Amino acid sequence: MNLAALYHVSDYNCTQVQSDGSILIRLKTSSEDNIKEINLIHGDPFLGINSDEGNWNWVKYTETMEFLGKGEFHSYYQIIVKPKYKRIRYFFEIISEEGTIFFGEKGITANQEVTEDNFFGFSYPYIHLSDGYIPPSWLKKTIWYQIFPDRFYNGDPSNNQENVVKWNSILPKSNTFFGGDLKGIIQKLDYLQELGIRGIYLNPIFKSPSTHKYDTDDYYQIDSHFGTKDDLINLVKEAHKRNIKVILDAVFNHTSPDFFAFKDVLINQDKSKYKDWFFIKKFPISLDDKEINYETFAFVRKMPKINVDNKEVANYLIDVAKYWIKEANIDGFRVDVANEQPHQFYRKLREEIKKVKGDAVLIAESWSNSSIWLYGDQFDSVMNYLFTNLIVDFIVKKGLDSQTFVRKYIDVLNTYPLTTSKNLFNLLDSHDTQRIMTLCNNDLDLVKLSYTLLFTFIGTPCLYYGGEIGLEGKDDPDCRRCMIWDESKWNQPLNKFIKELIKIRNKYSDVFVDGKLDIKEKDELIIIKREYDNKVITTYLSISNYLKINPNDEILIKDNKLLMVITYL
Repeated sequence: MNLAALYHVSDYNCTQVQSDGSILIRLKTSSEDNIKEINLIHGDPFLGINSDEGNWNWVKYTETMEFLGKGEFHSYYQIIVKPKYKRIRYFFEIISEEGTIFFGEKGITANQEVTEDNFFGFSYPYIHLSDGYIPPSWLKKTIWYQIFPDRFYNGDPSNNQENVVKWNSILPKSNTFFGGDLKGIIQKLDYLQELGIRGIYLNPIFKSPSTHKYDTDDYYQIDSHFGTKDDLINLVKEAHKRNIKVILDAVFNHTSPDFFAFKDVLINQDKSKYKDWFFIKKFPISLDDKEINYETFAFVRKMPKINVDNKEVANYLIDVAKYWIKEANIDGFRVDVANEQPHQFYRKLREEIKKVKGDAVLIAESWSNSSIWLYGDQFDSVMNYLFTNLIVDFIVKKGLDSQTFVRKYIDVLNTYPLTTSKNLFNLLDSHDTQRIMTLCNNDLDLVKLSYTLLFTFIGTPCLYYGGEIGLEGKDDPDCRRCMIWDESKWNQPLNKFIKELIKIRNKYSDVFVDGKLDIKEKDELIIIKREYDNKVITTYLSISNYLKINPNDEILIKDNKLLMVITYL
């Protein structure tokens, strides 16, 4: 065995408290090891029996761990146990073709007597629900729909800017306004409901000079070209009537130069009472100087980075979040550039918004492994770009063979504890990426394969507006084209296919939300099984060849390179 590959520590990512007081325990081994079985040996650290000889013998139990799959370099195991007294001491019994070893906090041994040492095993001293990862119960059941407001639908031409261009008359540039607004979204809620959407994620809607609104002038004011506060209140109210949640984009990493505090710094320089709201390198500062004397998002001069380590700033932004939950009854926030701000800020943000609305959600924008943000004290979910990149590498770039894809798929699946993965925000494209239709060079078979992988994966799938009709777009700003409402211009086969995927996902939500996931590869054919209770949904996918499978089971979807069937046990 490759002993160096064994990995477990009693931290949040390997030991996760569940909402019922149980604890999920995870272990990684080498994917090359021929392991037959792994058992968790556990008990209460203070519970024992005195023998006739006067020795104290620890009362312990043995339970077999679940094998989750073999990734590129690691294999994954997990088990959920519920200690009677909320305490647990444990170690692992690993049985392989080479023999049996025991793995605890003090090390690795083949001598079982060594495990009798009270300090050999790992320990979780006491289970507190407040230490657990307990997201809102509605989150894992959500099918999201992301809307870039200026490009979705113009429902009120009276609030158009003077330089608005005719809808879909040109390809967008970075400064092109088309007039989409909140009333337009309200008018299309029935469309989203019929599509099967359960959550809307809105790109920024607060006052801002840009089309994207990621440079906020005023966090307390809806941009007038999108509408009013009453429009947002009405949007959320009408969405809730249709069982659709609404979250806003919170841009708490940077502002615009016209944000009141930065304007004051520009005017008063080092005498400004807001100078510590930002990261000023040296005075004077100016928007016109060749050298930028203050920190920004990336190197964007007009996006000065805000200092949330300053308590005044942190409290200001937290009050903003609380205000919009109270005023409009929104269901939470997607936080922009979340990984560039300190953890303590998000702990406080979470604590405060949960006081206002207990089931409000916080979703982080992060493009890499985000375990440190998902311990249960900060975010409920992240945008799962690890999954996005895997699909692009396999389907679009064709840089992976089917076997390697399956192994990397298992790695992505096990990046986080299972309970966390059920709530991840999974996506194929967004306002920051090329659209999947363009990435696939309009190959409908590849697009369908991509969406099938999205909707069968663990977590919450998100459609970027227009994805369901085959909207195209290269990198920003081209990926932010206007939604097409003329159905004669839709990709009808794709639209029908996406509707079927959503229908299946909603109808069998128990299978796709809480069902076990198993994936394997056979002769370049990828087989994904989702099983829950007495139902098994099996999906067959081929990236290269048309399928030649004639199943006896009930067919849910059948297409050139994919097949989905359901079996009742």
